Amino acid sequence: MNDQHARRLLINSSLAISALAFVFFILAPPLGFPLTYEQAVRILEIILPVFLGYIGSATSFLLSPSRSAPAVYDDERRQFMSTLLLGPVVVFLFVLVAILASFGISNGSHGRPGEGMSIDTLAGAISAALGFLAVATNLIAGKLFAT
Repeated sequence: MNDQHARRLLINSSLAISALAFVFFILAPPLGFPLTYEQAVRILEIILPVFLGYIGSATSFLLSPSRSAPAVYDDERRQFMSTLLLGPVVVFLFVLVAILASFGISNGSHGRPGEGMSIDTLAGAISAALGFLAVATNLIAGKLFAT
């Protein structure tokens, strides 16, 4: 496996695992998985930092003028740029839909009384999703819109 393939694999798997973890743990409580929202969010707090770190490192590498790492050609960097720009946006939208669906399901007529997602948990989950989005896109946006 060459460096480019390894980078692509790490970026794509980090985006996919983050999205799946978010969606599973946000939808688990109203779908009957034996977790409360507080427990589910706690598990996300354990899982996500590792993958956010990989995405942040990939973004930093992409934007770094340093050549301490093996050279990456401009065409190859462009491929990473689209993945690191579009990927977090897609994950964020996917996760936001799951969060809002989970809130609606757990607090709707089919939810168990008193066990629905609280407003604080909703706000925390949306904040976490925004944090995920910010990891890569803030660095890229700063570079794209630098004056």
